[in-house]
Amino acid sequence: MAERAKGRFIFCTGGCRSGKSAYALSLAEGFAPKVFIATAEGRDAEMRQRILAHKRERGPEWATLEVPVASSLNLPEFVRKAAGLGGVLLLDSLSTWVSGCMEVLSGSRDEAALMDEVLAVFAQVVNILRQAGGRAVLVSAESGLGLTPLTAEGRLFADLLGKVNQVAARHSDEAYFVVSSLPLRLK
Repeated sequence: MAERAKGRFIFCTGGCRSGKSAYALSLAEGFAPKVFIATAEGRDAEMRQRILAHKRERGPEWATLEVPVASSLNLPEFVRKAAGLGGVLLLDSLSTWVSGCMEVLSGSRDEAALMDEVLAVFAQVVNILRQAGGRAVLVSAESGLGLTPLTAEGRLFADLLGKVNQVAARHSDEAYFVVSSLPLRLK
């Protein structure tokens, strides 16, 4: 079991398959009701299997709100609904959410406008969480640990996710970096 976190708004980041989602779940123990906001879509068989494995790991006590990619820019509505229930809200993950936003907005905005719009939507999410009465745990992949992507779209994703992560960390009460299932408390 994780050390008992005291913060209401908690940010967990780490590399892919680092154990950050499992750690985030442990931070939700003892809270009810439990609402999971899922940002991944099962577009292929492998992803559907990953989603099923995550659902099994969470267990039946979690209510799940799925954010389809087409609704990525409506994330504040999902967060408002979940936060209104009290208890604990766990959003997993900001990285797949940013990817969904880029898919929705690709071709319709230049890079600066796209970044501004996604950051404005995320600012709404942060404001809702800061005003909510329950606990919120946000999970995201860390974007700055790998090589610089070769494509412009890959670099935009890394830049945008980095900015979203910075906002989440700055506004959180607690932040953790998870490596090989071991959490390192950042704040």
